[in-house]
Amino acid sequence: KITTMKMCRLYRHFFLLDAVFVILSLSLVTPATAMSVQVGNLDAVDSVTTIINDAYRIGETGILVDTPDDPFSRATREEVVQMMQEKQILTLSAQDKVIGCIKVFALEEDGVAEWGCLAVNEENQRKGFGKVLVQAAEKHLKEQLGCNVAQLELLAPSSWKHGHKERLREWYQRIGYSLAKQDYASSTMCLPEGSLLGDRFVLATDGDFTCYRKKL
Repeated sequence: KITTMKMCRLYRHFFLLDAVFVILSLSLVTPATAMSVQVGNLDAVDSVTTIINDAYRIGETGILVDTPDDPFSRATREEVVQMMQEKQILTLSAQDKVIGCIKVFALEEDGVAEWGCLAVNEENQRKGFGKVLVQAAEKHLKEQLGCNVAQLELLAPSSWKHGHKERLREWYQRIGYSLAKQDYASSTMCLPEGSLLGDRFVLATDGDFTCYRKKL
């Protein structure tokens, strides 16, 4: 049974509309690439919409329904505009080109904030830019939102291994995230195939919705 509280978590996860009101500008420089991370960059709306949808179309393959009659789209342009206006999206630029993004927002639980919607364009994946975005998000959650715990949520199949999701799970653990509660079962919401998420996305398989946390 999906309770009202659980549906609120799913709505957050799939629509990402919570408000953050602080603008952050952080410059990072490496010998090879000058990078910058910004919040609420409305000039990047089209790039961010494309990056999110391209990344999630691959990442959610086999998990969410994606057919010619019901094509999968992780975020609409209007949703990205709203998130930008509410200062929720951090964008990563390298050599003045937007190459990735991440979502940040505070939760109702005191001291806890969440990041999600992490995406890097295909040509720049597996180059460390995802870690740069996560570090920027954690810095924002701690210094701007005053939170000492970061949370993320992972949707994966219940009964079979999804290569992309398992790589993500291992990566989250390597960068310091562990199950939010004492074990997998208590940290996970199990959803049956056909469940409707956020009034828009349909599960193509049974899914586990697992919460991970890290102390900042």
